[in-house]
Amino acid sequence: MFYSSYITPFHSHNTLHLIIDICGEFRFRTPDTAWMTYKSLLIKENVIHKLDTSRGVQLIIYLEDGELADCLRSRYLLDRDTVGFDEEMLFLLEPGRLQQCILNPGSRLLEQVVRQLLSALRTGEIYKSIDPRVKNAIRLVRADRTGELTSTEIARSLFMSESRLRSVFRDCLGISLHQYILLHKVNFAITRIMNGDNVAEAAAAGGFADSSHFHRVLFNLFGVSPSRFMKENERKRIERVASAPLHVVTEVTSEPR
Repeated sequence: MFYSSYITPFHSHNTLHLIIDICGEFRFRTPDTAWMTYKSLLIKENVIHKLDTSRGVQLIIYLEDGELADCLRSRYLLDRDTVGFDEEMLFLLEPGRLQQCILNPGSRLLEQVVRQLLSALRTGEIYKSIDPRVKNAIRLVRADRTGELTSTEIARSLFMSESRLRSVFRDCLGISLHQYILLHKVNFAITRIMNGDNVAEAAAAGGFADSSHFHRVLFNLFGVSPSRFMKENERKRIERVASAPLHVVTEVTSEPR
């Protein structure tokens, strides 16, 4: 499910679960640790924890016991309760695919995305080699909260010519750096809507000139208007991507003294 706009109480789940932030970072703590920030985090079952969405949106995947859960446990957790991944797991997805899952919900597309992410964890593909210059460019884009970052400024920060950066970026990801920056602005704006902002506030937060500009870009890229997405988001739909029901049990725990 996609999760946003909340600080949870301390709680635990009976399943292994994976949390991936779709735009930035979230905060996580246990009764014995201080708040820490993560891009993505794998958590063992029955671990008491608290989650702060940091006004972002996270994709949370729950995994019942089985061969896949056992594989992830043995590969990453062993004697640990959690493991964070510094690698950008969303590098693994075709640019815009996750936004498509959010803007046009459907179990088939979401299942493909979930399977791709879990397969990458299982095989270790999350550590696949990506040009470090592209990684650094994407980190700069994802860290931008003004919506005003340009390819010229990114190239200057990386001590590259703008033309060379554009070429390397397209060769690596298959889209231009300008397109990626635009996708990030859309991503940030829709996360604002999912956290309660109106269209004008989301457009401003994403760095769009105005609501009309945001409308044109969103509709041209994904065939959805901001107002329609806002209405659809109010339904808080959850898509099931497994044929059998998932038996998730959540236990809320009192705040430690």
